Amino acid sequence: MTWNITTPLLGAQAIGSKSTTQKHNLGQIVQATDGTSVNEFIYLKGVASTLVGSWVGYSPAVGTSVLATANGTYPLAVSMTTNTTTTSFAWYCISGNIPALGLTSITHSSGFLALTGTAGSVDDASVIGDHIFNARKTTAVHVVGTFLDTYSIARPFSTNVVTVRN
Repeated sequence: MTWNITTPLLGAQAIGSKSTTQKHNLGQIVQATDGTSVNEFIYLKGVASTLVGSWVGYSPAVGTSVLATANGTYPLAVSMTTNTTTTSFAWYCISGNIPALGLTSITHSSGFLALTGTAGSVDDASVIGDHIFNARKTTAVHVVGTFLDTYSIARPFSTNVVTVRN
């Protein structure tokens, strides 16, 4: 999908591209539309082994990212590009409806998400302390061959704190 940045920004790097040259301030947030919805994206320094749809944890203060994994305590975003190096810069989705990686067995019957030991993906298994807040799966099944599901996210985060959910 093609995203068009609607926030005024000179020389904007395309949402679906990465660059080895930093083109914006790290942590900069913009809105963009694909013609049907408006999402928010944050500009971050990349992390190796990232796929389109990978879940990353990030530091808003310094603009760096890591592949999200169990026991993480960070705000979360979804990668818009593949990345094989830590020297690239790209946009990551923090709000809206977006395809993202889930494990092969994911059903989301509970509606809750959790970080997993598989870096960059989420699951609906009950994992003590690894709950993700402000994110829900909105599709019933995976896109065949990709393990991408559509998620509705609103600046999701994980705390690695045991919580009780009803």
